Amino acid sequence: MIKEQVRINIFAMVVHPVVDSLTYCLFDDALDMLSKNFNIIRCSLYDDNFESAMSELERRSYHDVNFTPKDIQSYVDMLLNADAIILSFPTWNGGPPAILKGFFDRVFKPGVTFFIKSNGSIENINTFSKIKYVLAINPHGGSYLNAKYMGDYSRKLVTRWLRWSLGSKAKVRYIGLYDINTVDDMRVICMRNIVKKEAVMLTKHLSHLSITK
Repeated sequence: MIKEQVRINIFAMVVHPVVDSLTYCLFDDALDMLSKNFNIIRCSLYDDNFESAMSELERRSYHDVNFTPKDIQSYVDMLLNADAIILSFPTWNGGPPAILKGFFDRVFKPGVTFFIKSNGSIENINTFSKIKYVLAINPHGGSYLNAKYMGDYSRKLVTRWLRWSLGSKAKVRYIGLYDINTVDDMRVICMRNIVKKEAVMLTKHLSHLSITK
């Protein structure tokens, strides 16, 4: 039986309201390279006017594993089809934009990524275990030392919580870029080159995946 090669899907999400921001620039640099070899499922939470706040009904129904709001199901479907994730977002006031935290709170819910057992313990149900690689691009206005002092929440959100939510088998690369409030043209070029090199690494990694149907 001849196996048919399936094109690899990358769920690529940018989280920034300004299209000419460094966050967008770095995101586009990565996609320019990756789109040559992979299918890109592109998403912008701000362009989508994503509602980050839960409604009262949604919170009251949060533990109902059969309840997923209609506006959330489309994002679940995109993630189910993904083999990798590209995530580009800034750190503001020590953490990610509220719209991204709201996305994680609303999409990664009981019945989608985990169950809450009767004893209160949490069981990961590996819904998104197809995803084998995460590349997170995270510009900071402040310094690396300041990020550490504030608890480095953005890094931990990706390298700990997101990794666990994906089933802990995904390779996670977190690229923190610091002091962008005082960045000059040369440093922007260096940052862009870092992201391009990461895109090359991602290409090599995904090219070795055996994805057939």
